[in-house]
Amino acid sequence: MFYGYVLMGYSFAICFLVASFFLHARGVFFPFWMSDFGVSRTELSFAVSITLFSGAMFAPVMGYMIDHFRLKVIICLAATWLALGYTLMQWVDSYLWLLLVLVPFQGLGWTGVGPLVHTKLMVNWFSRHRGMALGVAIMGISVAGVIMPVANAWFAETIGWRATYLVYVGLLLGLIVPATLLIVFPILFFAVVVPVTPARVAVAAVLAALCDPLGLVAWIALRDFPVPPWNLW
Repeated sequence: MFYGYVLMGYSFAICFLVASFFLHARGVFFPFWMSDFGVSRTELSFAVSITLFSGAMFAPVMGYMIDHFRLKVIICLAATWLALGYTLMQWVDSYLWLLLVLVPFQGLGWTGVGPLVHTKLMVNWFSRHRGMALGVAIMGISVAGVIMPVANAWFAETIGWRATYLVYVGLLLGLIVPATLLIVFPILFFAVVVPVTPARVAVAAVLAALCDPLGLVAWIALRDFPVPPWNLW
């Protein structure tokens, strides 16, 4: 079993989830925000535009970080940052506070969990079928656009938009972060250690997450390798 296909499925799932939170929820929440904050759709659209612009401006910085630090650490930190922003939405009671939460948390957090990092992950693992791997991984964003607006609308009408953000927090911290720690491995691990089987992958994932969540042992073991190990994760 080529482990790159596991990571391709992982990237598809993460892109699906984070796009559901970031791209395909705000439009659904517009009527609720207009009612709660007394603002127009134009003002909310401006807030979304500023949020997207902040993420675009941060993208070169994130690109530098991707080249110099491990992807699993970047994804986990970005997911935690997003979760903090979604938690703060519970106390947003004005348009100004909405801006102050959307721009730094959602705008910057998206760059660390979105297609930029997953493109790097696919490029690291695939030489053949790289285009197919990128297409499948990023497809999660589009599939979420078909399914999740309806689901987000149901959540907003049933439990409210603030509680819906708490559901997102639970998924980010309870699913995305643990899955990233358990699934994202360096290609060197599988190239030089043992033949890959599903059982060995599962055992290695648990041991690595429990014993070396930040990769310190792996870094020490590979410090003499000519390519920095964090560039391969």
